[in-house]
Formats: sequence, C-alpha cells, structure tokens
Amino acid sequence: MTREQFLGIDFGTSTTLIAESLPAGRPTVVPIGHAESWMPSAAAVSGDALVVGEDALTHNPAALITSVKRCITGRAVVARSADGSVERDADEVIGAVLREIANRARADRLPISDKGVTRLGCPAMWDADQRERLLGLAETAGFNVGPSTLIDEPIAAGLNWIGHRTEQREYFDEERVLVFDMGGGTLDVAVLDVTTGPLRDPEIYVLASDGLNEAGNVLDETIAADLEIALRDQGIELVALPDADLARAYLMRAAAEAKVDLSTNQETQVHVGYQAGNLPSLHYTREQLEDAMRPQLERAWSLILSTLRASYLTRNEGAVTSALRQISEESLTSNVHHVLLAGGMSRASAVEKFLSRKLPTARIHTLPGRNGAQEAIVAGLAENTSYDQVNLHRPAFDFVLEFSAGGGELTRVPLYRAHTKLYEWWQALSRDRVRYEWPDGATAVNRDSARSLPALGYGRLAVYAMDGTPVDLRHNETDVPGLKVAFGHDGVRFDLSTEGHVNITDGRGTSQSFRVTRWPVLTGGFARLALPVQAPDWQPMERRDWDVK
Repeated sequence: MTREQFLGIDFGTSTTLIAESLPAGRPTVVPIGHAESWMPSAAAVSGDALVVGEDALTHNPAALITSVKRCITGRAVVARSADGSVERDADEVIGAVLREIANRARADRLPISDKGVTRLGCPAMWDADQRERLLGLAETAGFNVGPSTLIDEPIAAGLNWIGHRTEQREYFDEERVLVFDMGGGTLDVAVLDVTTGPLRDPEIYVLASDGLNEAGNVLDETIAADLEIALRDQGIELVALPDADLARAYLMRAAAEAKVDLSTNQETQVHVGYQAGNLPSLHYTREQLEDAMRPQLERAWSLILSTLRASYLTRNEGAVTSALRQISEESLTSNVHHVLLAGGMSRASAVEKFLSRKLPTARIHTLPGRNGAQEAIVAGLAENTSYDQVNLHRPAFDFVLEFSAGGGELTRVPLYRAHTKLYEWWQALSRDRVRYEWPDGATAVNRDSARSLPALGYGRLAVYAMDGTPVDLRHNETDVPGLKVAFGHDGVRFDLSTEGHVNITDGRGTSQSFRVTRWPVLTGGFARLALPVQAPDWQPMERRDWDVK
C-alpha cells in the first residue's frame, strides 16, 4: 500500500465507520457491521465479560453502556449504563470497542498497523489531553496512529465535500463554508475559507471552531420525556412500575430508535419493550420530533453566531469588540456562502429547515447517498488529499519554557498546551482584544506553575509537536531551536493572538515576538520539523547582545 492510500476511522458516539481510499477514485466506506455499514459504539456487561457492537444491543438495557466516546469528552473515568446499575472502567470499555473495530478491520485485510495510513477523527472542541487519551487507547487496540493522523471531524467532513465538488469541476475562491457537524455526543461548528482549483490540493483556512457537549443524546432524553408524558396520559406512571430506572432505560432505547426511524418517515409506532410493565405502543410524529429539537437548535444557533463573530477576529487581526458587537446578525450570516451538514443527527429534516431559515443566502449541502451526512467524516478522513494544506483553528503544538533546576535537571513548564482554546467566547464581549494569555488568562494551562520559575538565570522557549518531536523556529532560512528567555522578579508572561502573533515577555521586561502566518498541521514523527514565522522581532538565541558573561 502506498502513502497515497489511507484508512479513515470515525469512532463515533453512536456508531463507528471505516473508509478507505486508493490512488484513483473517491473514498469508499468499508462495511464492518453485521447488517449495516457501521458498528454500534456500545458495550454490555455479560457476567464478568464485556460484549461490544451489535451483540451488546441484544442485552438488557440495564447492562448496556452506550456513547462510550462521551467518557473522553466528559473526562470520565467510569462508564455507566443508562440506569446507573452497571459501572466499569471507562478506558476498559472504550478499549474493548476499539479492539473489536481493529479485529473487524483486520478481517477485511485493512493495514491498520502500517505507519501513516490510518487516520482517526475527533471533535474539534477536544484539547490535547482528550486527543492523547483516544490515541493511547487506539494504539493499544492495534491501530498505528499518532497526533499527525488525528484530524478534527468538521475539517474531515469539509475535505470530503470539497473533494466531491472538485471532482465535478466546481471550485472555490476564498468562499466561506459553515460546517455543522451534529453527531450523537457533540455538536461542532467550524467556519472555513476554502480555495480550490484544478491540479492543486485544496487550501482550507479554519477561521474559527467551537462545540457544545450535547447532540443526539440530549435529543433522545427529550423524546423519552415526551414518551413518558404520553404514558402518563394513558394513566401509566413510570415511578409506579416494578423498576422505574430500568423502565426509563428501555424508554431511552425506544426514543433513540424512534429518532432514527423519523429521519425517513413522517410517523412511527414506538414499542418500549419493557415487559414487566406491559406498556402500550405509542405514536410519535416527525412534527413532534421537530418540536423536541427546537430548543437544542436555538442553542446551536447561539453557538453558530459566536463562532461567526470569532471568525472576524482571525482575519481582522484581533478586531476590537466595540466593532465586533456592532456587526449585525444579518451581516454575519450574509458572508456564509455554503453550509455543510455532517454527522448522523444532521439527517433530521428539522436541521435543514432551521438553518435554511436562519441562513437564507447560503446554499445547504449534504453529501450524496442515503447515509451521506453520516459518512461524510469517515470519507473525509480517508481522503488522499494532503492535510498539510489545512490549518488548524488552535495551534497543534506545545509552547514550553525549559530551564535547568538545581543539579542540572531540566525542568519544563508548559505555557500553552496543544489545541487549548485561545479564549472563552464571553471574553469578546468585555475586552478590546482577545488572546490566549499565560499565566493569567481564562484558558491558561497550569497557571500555578508560574510560581516554580526561578528569579534569576535563563531559560528557553521551545516548541514541540504533540508526539514530542522538536519544532525549530525558521528565521531567514535558518532553523533555531528556540528563544532565550531571562528570568527576573517581574515574572514571565506569554500570549498568543488569534491572527498568529506570539509574544513572550521575560522577567526583565524584555519582549520578544514573532508571527506565525497560519497555525499549520504538523506531521510529526517522520522528519525534523520547523515552524515558519513571519517578520520576527527577535534575534536567534546565540546572537542576543545582552547575553554576556
């Protein structure tokens, strides 16, 4: 298999899919399910053992653990069944699901152990710790993956859609695309500027991205609440049943099945299946589903607006908030040319109706096929287009302050952890400029570590890819390993701006700054890396005039 061939693994909250690409042709989904192309991302406890996939869904809901990926999103260490009666170590459950995925991939003779072939997707809102947790579990399961092969899901969906358009000889000239990726566990929104052309890789500039820790699971809970009301109208109270928690678990499973059925039908009969209560069949319509989704879509719209406003900060080099607040909702939405619907939940007709009404000048797109929206991410992960042409909305590398402590031992203090949010959305409403600030910023990592910095001496600002590969700073065609930083009584301060400015002020009050033209995708582990900078205001560490003995 050549490096022009890739595998995509979409380990989703509800389902998992695999796609492959060859040097010629579009990515195709490899069926790994027993009856469908996907495998359920679920597990069940059977005695002391874990059963995963379709076999898990045949078990009593009291033993069923669904949405295991949400344990990573929520940083949970324990995975629980719907009624809370079953608890298992979260990494054990996630690992069992990933091992089953790996086994099915090997059965299809897919080279998941080949270096640089397999790509995993993850929510754009995940930080480095969440990403590394998934990577570690996937590597243990048998996948040869690393930070350079972990791709944000909305970016992957965008690449797949852009590949389809390019195949039809339809090109983009810095056109703005809003990716609306609504899956089972999270909602990711990304604003992209896209430029394509014949015989060139697409260039995707991620202006802004954010997410909500809610999606299909929250809708299931709302539908289940509607069904519980319908039962109450027939004189049946769940709390009066022999095991109310178990009855609610059955009701949640029935709600999830109704949601899927209504993606293609106008109405459905809901069979709860809780035999101990002899519950009647219930009628549920698409109109009721749309009513249930409305509050969630309104919250999604608030996220879209805040992300569109944030996109102005990226291109306008830190626009002042007074100007940002004056941008009307109409102005924000008028610059969106395309809306791409991705993720299984976006198949609900209510999503397209809602966004068409809110974004009347944009064209709404889904990928072709019955499962186009659901398969957009996995197909994008398998695209043989170079990901080096895609920037990230947050730096995908660590900025670290290094210095020798007593005894010559090297101490590392992280100033910025890869994929950390640069700011909270509410900061744009109260500050003239928004940026990541260490140690006092709202999103600063390990801010207490500032107390461990020495009062005298020197250190070095170094950059590392997530896999630990050193990243040089390239200045005038010369690669240098970092910037020399003096310690003093004033303390070290560090900040990143949305448009790419990096500044560090040392303990003597001396500021050094440079500008990264775009946060790049760093392909670590294959060669020594360098981070190109633009118009730096610093001198390489060996040429500092104040560094005298």
